Amino acid sequence: MSDTSAVRLPEEEWRNGQREGLARLHREDPRFAELLTSQPRPGDVRFVESLLPQPVRDDPALRAMVRASATAAAIGLRLVDEQFGRDANRPKVHDGAVHRGVPHTYHNGTHTRDVVRESVAYAVNAPTGALTPREVVTLPIAAAFHDVVQGHGRGADESMSAALAVDVMGRTGFPFTARDRAGVYQAVMATSFNEQTKGQSIDPAKPGLHMQIAVATGDLAGLARPEGPAQGVYLAVEEFAKHANRFGVDLGQSLRQAGVDTRGWSARGYMEFIGSDPGLNNAFAAHLKGQAGFFRAHRYPSPETDARLGFREANARLLDTLNAKVETEHISPQQVSDGTRIHRTLSTSSTFTQPIGWASYAAGAHEPTHPAVVKAITAGFSSPPAIKPSMTHQRQSPAAVNTSPARDAVRGISPHKAVSDRQLSRDKFL
Repeated sequence: MSDTSAVRLPEEEWRNGQREGLARLHREDPRFAELLTSQPRPGDVRFVESLLPQPVRDDPALRAMVRASATAAAIGLRLVDEQFGRDANRPKVHDGAVHRGVPHTYHNGTHTRDVVRESVAYAVNAPTGALTPREVVTLPIAAAFHDVVQGHGRGADESMSAALAVDVMGRTGFPFTARDRAGVYQAVMATSFNEQTKGQSIDPAKPGLHMQIAVATGDLAGLARPEGPAQGVYLAVEEFAKHANRFGVDLGQSLRQAGVDTRGWSARGYMEFIGSDPGLNNAFAAHLKGQAGFFRAHRYPSPETDARLGFREANARLLDTLNAKVETEHISPQQVSDGTRIHRTLSTSSTFTQPIGWASYAAGAHEPTHPAVVKAITAGFSSPPAIKPSMTHQRQSPAAVNTSPARDAVRGISPHKAVSDRQLSRDKFL
């Protein structure tokens, strides 16, 4: 059976969707005409290529396709960085057709690279034959583009992102087949939220089922990785800035009324501001409770995912603990964020994984029975409160915040220090 006939039935549907999505994108966000002139960065191309299995990279029949796919994916990574920032230390504020003024403390270059990495990891660990070699090669394109368009509304973002991914595939000059393009398109669409199932939009009737599963899994792999709780906390900033959000708050309006200058702010600055505003602080408590529920309720398409990543239960227990402290001890959003970073540090540190064993830690041995972890997190919550952002209408320096380190409960770990012992401040590092 020829490649074209294999996708004959759904081809008209995805092609029409691709044309409509691309037209809407250029109509609603003409900035992409200029953004698409950006060249891929060599480092991103190498990053993508390095993730692919060695036999695939060494296959002479796939060599040109590997380079073209890595180039297309690298373009996607650059588009994400340029619009939304590289990470939570340097989030960019983005305007979409629906949501404007959103600081991208979560949906940025770090998340996208995580999705590329985890999507390919799924493909590598999938049963033999689940993904064809060509699907493995094109998978990073879908992962890199899954969030390249944001701010236009749920569903619209994914359809325009999928359309743009296929368009960029054509710009590489490599003769990708209809099956290749259909697989990438549907894999991006699979990450959209389905209102009926309350989950991702994986459709066995559409092309590239295992590509869909791989990218959908990669998109939410953080739920079962040590950094997941920190990412869930950072997401609050984006949610509170969105138009007509379910929390009924408006972060942008609150910032304008306070007269603060957020240029140079990291996620830390926003978290401190949220803690200083009663309405936003209450919304944060609701957000945190919702995150704890989501971490437990989500079902990965493949049950092996939890076994492979292993930290979902530990993450959920941490969020339960933080929820309880918010309700009973009224800890601040920034203190919650500190706790999630300590969790991430300890869960990946040989100092703590060796004595109690990685498996037992992942199973929840650290919470609340491991004294060193409890002591470290308690130290993070008892640190002196940071100076609130100024409520005057004068321009405030992003560095104008108390970042004096608290006394370490565990050597080398402080709520105001990163793993590399870099000083934390809202205009430096988290």
